[in-house]
Amino acid sequence: MYLEEEVLINDHAPPVHIAASLGHTDILSFLIDTGFDTGARGVDHDTALHCAAMNGQADSLQLLLDAEAEREARDLDQKTPLHLGAAHGHIAVTVALIRAGADIKARDMDQKTPLHWGAAHGHMVVAVELFRSGADVEARDMDERTPLHWAAMNGHTEMMNLLIGEEADVQAKDMDAKTALHWAALRGHREAAITLLRAGGGVNALDKNVNTPLHWAVSEGHTKVAKELVTAGANLEALNVSLSTPLHGAARFGHTALLKVLIVAGADIDALDEEHKAPLHWAVHSGKIEAVRALIDTGANIHAQTKDQNTPLHVATLKGHTDVVLLLIEAGVDIEAKLKTK
Repeated sequence: MYLEEEVLINDHAPPVHIAASLGHTDILSFLIDTGFDTGARGVDHDTALHCAAMNGQADSLQLLLDAEAEREARDLDQKTPLHLGAAHGHIAVTVALIRAGADIKARDMDQKTPLHWGAAHGHMVVAVELFRSGADVEARDMDERTPLHWAAMNGHTEMMNLLIGEEADVQAKDMDAKTALHWAALRGHREAAITLLRAGGGVNALDKNVNTPLHWAVSEGHTKVAKELVTAGANLEALNVSLSTPLHGAARFGHTALLKVLIVAGADIDALDEEHKAPLHWAVHSGKIEAVRALIDTGANIHAQTKDQNTPLHVATLKGHTDVVLLLIEAGVDIEAKLKTK
């Protein structure tokens, strides 16, 4: 594929594809009148109508529609021209295709509708037009994601408000049992998270691994989102499938600022996961010196033992984290404690 005047054109494209992509309507009209096949396929199995839609060439598109080009033609990804027009935010193209009878509920290879694509890219005017024509706000793709999941995933707050106004289910879950709020938290979209919380998104919703949105915000290091979730009443002691709390995640990944947020909010600094590891064990394991220091400074048990009776000092020694070893010794750990070997 190459770029010509900010227009996407596939390599080895037929002449009708090139004319349609560039908006050369005189040439396109000549080619059609001469008998060029409007249904000819490019390397991606796309038609000239796909090219016109993708590049926002409404006049080219109308010429092709008038010449009875197949409006439901599918490319290699099973996308119709309407999928491409919606994905690229071309409202004139979208309107023309809908008026010509294009299927607004068509599914591509990933079972996405044009609304999924418009929502994912934040194309408001396109989404409004699709809704006027009866688009399904609760349509599910192959991963069971709704348009709201995609808007939240990409932080398109205005789009989310539109979808919620169209009665999108803010607690809908995808195939991993993630809600839109899980995705906003995971991706670090603070305003999206606030929007969902105000609309009734479950602050303590659980995904298939029993992670809450706070687990994800913390693990990914999104401090601002985590603060909003905590303020909204997120469960600081929520346990996921590994019996880890959000504080375990903050410690494991060395997110010191988040550690402090959670500790100030009242998180248990000595909570134990399924291996009886405390947050301090995880901070030590990862060699995150500032996280280790923050936990020690707030009173974490430096003598805590795992199921294998290993203390943070054992873990630091096994992992070769010399600076952490020195910090633990300075804090007063028992250097005579014996490592349990299997």
